[in-house]
Amino acid sequence: MRYITIYVAIASLCLAHAQDTTYQVIYSLKHDVNRQHGSKLGVRMQGNDKIYMLDNTKSLDPLVHVGTAPSSSAYQFVLLDEHDTLMEAEPFYRSPLTTSVLYDFYGRIKTIQGEPDLIPRVRYQNGKGDRVYPKGLDRSQNHLTTEIPTLHIQSPDYHQLLDRVLEDVRITVNLTRITSSSLETYRNVNLELSGQTSRLFNKLSYSVLMDKKEKESLNGYRKFKLRACATDPSYLREKMFYDILEASDLPAAKASYIRLFINEEPQGLFLFVDNYKNPFFKNVLGNNGSKYENGALFQGSLQENPLAVGRLQSGANLGYLGSKPTDYFEPTTNRSSYLVLEDAGKGKIKDDLKELVKFIEFIHKAETSNYDKKNTQKKLTRKWERKFDVSLFLKHMAFEILLGHNDGYMGAAHNYMLYHDPDQKGRFIWIASDLDQTLGSTLMAPRLSSTGSKFDKLDRYGLLEKSDVRPLVKQLLKIDAFRHRFYQIFKDIHDSLFNSGAIATHLAYMKEFIKEDVAWDKTCDLTRPDLFIKNRTEYDRQVNEKVLQLPLGPDFWSRINKVEFHAAINGPLQKNPSLVPLADWFKETGQSLKEFSGRIVAQILVSLGSVVTRAFVAAYKQAAANAGKNGGAGASGGGSGRAGTKEAVMDALTRKTGMSVEEACQILNVTKEADLTKLTKNYDHLFGANDPAKGGSFYIQSKVVRAKERIDMEKAQELKHKAAEEAAAAAAKEAEAHTPPPPPSS
Repeated sequence: MRYITIYVAIASLCLAHAQDTTYQVIYSLKHDVNRQHGSKLGVRMQGNDKIYMLDNTKSLDPLVHVGTAPSSSAYQFVLLDEHDTLMEAEPFYRSPLTTSVLYDFYGRIKTIQGEPDLIPRVRYQNGKGDRVYPKGLDRSQNHLTTEIPTLHIQSPDYHQLLDRVLEDVRITVNLTRITSSSLETYRNVNLELSGQTSRLFNKLSYSVLMDKKEKESLNGYRKFKLRACATDPSYLREKMFYDILEASDLPAAKASYIRLFINEEPQGLFLFVDNYKNPFFKNVLGNNGSKYENGALFQGSLQENPLAVGRLQSGANLGYLGSKPTDYFEPTTNRSSYLVLEDAGKGKIKDDLKELVKFIEFIHKAETSNYDKKNTQKKLTRKWERKFDVSLFLKHMAFEILLGHNDGYMGAAHNYMLYHDPDQKGRFIWIASDLDQTLGSTLMAPRLSSTGSKFDKLDRYGLLEKSDVRPLVKQLLKIDAFRHRFYQIFKDIHDSLFNSGAIATHLAYMKEFIKEDVAWDKTCDLTRPDLFIKNRTEYDRQVNEKVLQLPLGPDFWSRINKVEFHAAINGPLQKNPSLVPLADWFKETGQSLKEFSGRIVAQILVSLGSVVTRAFVAAYKQAAANAGKNGGAGASGGGSGRAGTKEAVMDALTRKTGMSVEEACQILNVTKEADLTKLTKNYDHLFGANDPAKGGSFYIQSKVVRAKERIDMEKAQELKHKAAEEAAAAAAKEAEAHTPPPPPSS
């Protein structure tokens, strides 16, 4: 059963004067290690020493303390001992209440923050044929961007998770979610520990699964992960990665922050992340349609590990082990590196890897193809596109490299999902997951040697060099069209994300947004129990296997809870090779990406220039021949017509689109010289503001789209014209020397 309160009224508090208002604050008295037990909460007005008592015995959750006091005054919450003596007051006054309901959190200056500067969307230049995945059922109320909700889990069985921390145990709990304006209670919610390596830390991560039978959901979504951020002293790496995936229009989980309490005991700051289990894909890809049937969801679960047993050593690298599902289980342990997280539709055999094995077999058979033949490459391209969303996968691999996801597919052969999408006739789509060891937090050492290439600087961990043992990457990049697309994606990401200060601005906002709660999280460490006193031998074995035997494992392990929040983001860090300051990572990646993107542009211009040069020389020779026949006239082009000129091309674009570039600039409120960041920002704002679903005008929204297309065409033509002029100049010089250019290389 779910209870929602937006306007809280407590009968015993209604005796207050009419001008009084209700004050509500979240605070746990039960497990406060810094103050004596028996403390109480109160509120007092600025300029008035009188304290108005608050009470949690009649609220819907014991964390919420409620009372009435005069309105229209600045206020602060205070702590009192059992004799009502003042022990502590918040070191600030809050602005007078302007809403009928507000749940404050004790010690936080602002309950609601300002809107963040969002990361701009990635524009893919060669993405015309890419599938556009829907945004699906709205998640904005689940992942709030201007405040940090509180989650309170209550269960007498919680000790079972702590006592059996290395086992898969599930308990039933009650859950309360408190935002600034609402309190929601959910009954019979399932709670279990999540992750593998994450169980080795005293700050645990959890999975929350709301009961379908009880018709419980958070705005249609029922399953979430509570990520502890235990190995990331910045608390921001996984959040930034998910925000970038969202800006890139890739179907993925969203992430936001919550404050977690269990049985009134503060657990700290957690990342609240969508779980990919049902009904995630129905909600996102199927837009919660009643006729949508889920496809099978497979997880690359176990990482590449030389200490593992037999078939498990290679992890979930999608290497061929046989044509039967049983071939992918290690017989001595009956375990597989792959898991079936969700069955397809209804009535299917549970834990059946059949469809995944067919895909692995398809990858394996591609190895025997003759990639030197153009016809073979074209056929393979079509086959791959039918089986797999290749472009989506290449985007994910680009981000694995750029954002240092060394614990993903290319780095460790796990931490990904493959979804068998029924809406695409069983085409597989790639999904990223578990993004904590990213952006400079690593168990993998950087490459020891480099060829000095621009790409080597970009691929710090040499992830692409592992393609020989990553069959999916190896086979795709043998195909010219996919390889060219892959490198073009890097340039698209540079132009959209890194060619401005957008990421740095977003990072700075997020740092300020969570800094008070990070400090609070550190105080929670004082009450975390040692979970491994009883099973120290097994614990030590797993720490060695999963962490210490890896290249930077000892340093990674030694720095847990010892790196300061600000240094983790802005540096300096001198003694921890397993951690790069987050701001430094983005700055260095941006510079390397700029250099690599410049190389791609040069290659495009060279390619374009060679084509234009050959065409120009042929035309010049023909004109010279005509001039000889006509008494020498014509080679220099003395006619007055505009056909073929830059102006004529731009006129043709105006006729084609029905809009001049001047009109397009007026619609988007930009100048012709505006850079991509300004253009994209204005476009996104105007497109969203005129969304018909939000009461906007479809006509105006259409004009906004046409205006963007017109300016994009203009800029593309300017680039081609510049390349043509440069090529023409070179060709003219050759022609003047009466020396024909060499034939183009094949």
